[in-house]
Amino acid sequence: MPPQIPAPLNVDPHKVSVDFAFLVDAFREVLAEVGAGEVAAALPWGDHDPGLVARVDPRALTQALSIAFRLATLAEENASAQLRRRTEDESGLGAVSGSWGRT
Repeated sequence: MPPQIPAPLNVDPHKVSVDFAFLVDAFREVLAEVGAGEVAAALPWGDHDPGLVARVDPRALTQALSIAFRLATLAEENASAQLRRRTEDESGLGAVSGSWGRT
C-alpha cells in the first residue's frame, strides 16, 4: 500500500488539548507551591494575566515556557501512542504505516 499524501493525522487533537490543559494546570500548581505564582499566572494558556509578562523574571518565564512546551510534546506523544495502539488493536499490526507489522 503506497503512503497517503498528505499523511493522515496521527493524534486525537481533543485528547492532546485535554491532556495538555491538565498538565499545565498541574505545572501552575507546582510553580505556585515553590513561590513562583507570578510566573505561573504569566503562562499564556488558560487563565493568565498578560500584564505579568513584563514584570516577571524573563529567565524564570523562559524556563517555565520551555517546560510547558515539553509538556505539550509529551501530551502529543501520548495521544499518538494511544491512537497507534488502538489502531493496531482494531485493524492489526499492518494498519500502522512504518511499523514492523506492515513491513
